[in-house]
Amino acid sequence: MLKYNLQKMFRIRGITNPTIYLQRNGFKDYTSYKIAYNEFKYLSVETMEKLCLLLNCTPNDMMEWIPDSTQTQNENIALRKLITTQKDFNLSQVIHEVPIEKMNEFVEKVEELKKNL
Repeated sequence: MLKYNLQKMFRIRGITNPTIYLQRNGFKDYTSYKIAYNEFKYLSVETMEKLCLLLNCTPNDMMEWIPDSTQTQNENIALRKLITTQKDFNLSQVIHEVPIEKMNEFVEKVEELKKNL
């Protein structure tokens, strides 16, 4: 089954209250609630683009594929790229766990990674 996993993106970006975050970034109250709690039936291309720009990601980052038992047999299915393999994390929590004396080193490593993107 192909499904959206926007909650993962919110956690990764350290967004603890997605409804308020989306409202502050131009989404209407009703829409932001539906997106934050994964209660929407579909996302328009325009909404998907707005979310991608806001979260600095691609549509693939916001979707995941959970194959049923008959679909796992074929290794050549392109949707396999959407099977979640990335570790789920909260960036705010990761930063919080870095000791103060290591923060400069942490920031330097992040800047180095950003240069290599």
